[in-house]
Amino acid sequence: MRSYNVGNAEAVRFILDETFLCFKRVKDGKWFYVVQLVGTKEEALNYKSQFTLCGANGVDKIVETFVVRSFAEDFSDSFKSGKCLILDDIVVRNFVVDGKLDLTVSVSKIEE
Repeated sequence: MRSYNVGNAEAVRFILDETFLCFKRVKDGKWFYVVQLVGTKEEALNYKSQFTLCGANGVDKIVETFVVRSFAEDFSDSFKSGKCLILDDIVVRNFVVDGKLDLTVSVSKIEE
């Protein structure tokens, strides 16, 4: 999944025969991004989300990985818990080029 939107956004994605919800919020100088599985908490523990921000110079990069959250959990609770991508606005602005954010989000099964 790619996201070029610099503001708040929501998306539904169908990956690995599952339904995932993606929420991005900008609030109080912080950027929050979480991926949730439409399923139980136990099912969500089988998946991870990886967030990759790339800078225009081809060198700057941020990569963070989190266990996918369940839709049973309100996305704002995920933001409060810190179990999602949280970055300061000043950091994210380094990855905005021509008004677009170069953010890639991938979802995969956690291998045992």
